[in-house]
Amino acid sequence: MDFLAWTTVIIILIIVTVADTGTYAYLVDVEVPWVQSGAEDSYFGFSVSFHGYSKQALLLVGAPKASASKPVPDVDRPGVLFNCPVTAGLSEPCLEVPVDRAE
Repeated sequence: MDFLAWTTVIIILIIVTVADTGTYAYLVDVEVPWVQSGAEDSYFGFSVSFHGYSKQALLLVGAPKASASKPVPDVDRPGVLFNCPVTAGLSEPCLEVPVDRAE
């Protein structure tokens, strides 16, 4: 094999190796959407992470400009992490996750 053929084989192997690291997808239901929202100007949904534990699924949602339910000294809007349970009824609200509340 000449240099061009070896280069092509190596490039294909690299692409296959990188592409086969796992595929992740979200199921988006456009007919019956599940919509959660946060306070205005809180950037609710800035970061989202889906987690599944045994038979329970939850969504961790970041709101980096939200005001925490418990005030943080010398911080106006510390940001909040929310736990949004994913249930069949989709009626449960997102709950604030307590994170490093130094007294």
